[in-house]
Amino acid sequence: MKFKHDNRPPVTVTQLATFEAELGFALPPSYREFLLHHNGGRPSLPRFYIPDCESYALVDDLMGVYREEAAIDIWMDELEEHRGRFLPIGLDSEGNLLLLEIESGKIYYWDSGRYFDDSTDEVNTCWVADDFGSFISGLTGR
Repeated sequence: MKFKHDNRPPVTVTQLATFEAELGFALPPSYREFLLHHNGGRPSLPRFYIPDCESYALVDDLMGVYREEAAIDIWMDELEEHRGRFLPIGLDSEGNLLLLEIESGKIYYWDSGRYFDDSTDEVNTCWVADDFGSFISGLTGR
């Protein structure tokens, strides 16, 4: 996978282990490998399909660990209603989040702005992929 403006330092194995200890759980292998190799970034192919919402969205940034911007720990505060179930891993330009479901490793889109017709205050997360690797494989151009 290629990234635009990917000048960010990689996360070390030790830093990632510390982060997982702070979270209280191990990250899924495909997401862990992504962080070790890229530690986040802006994918050159940003478009992804959201089957549950029957729509497309664009990844603005995939989050990393211990970064000044787009850091997972900073965005966790946005997840009041989903804390403990999801981990934020990416965002679009509108502030909607890509979420990793902690228990299953599935990827969801959190429509925080309620842009999709089916989104309500009670239901605004849409399934995207069964795992991070499948999500990355499904990214396409605009």
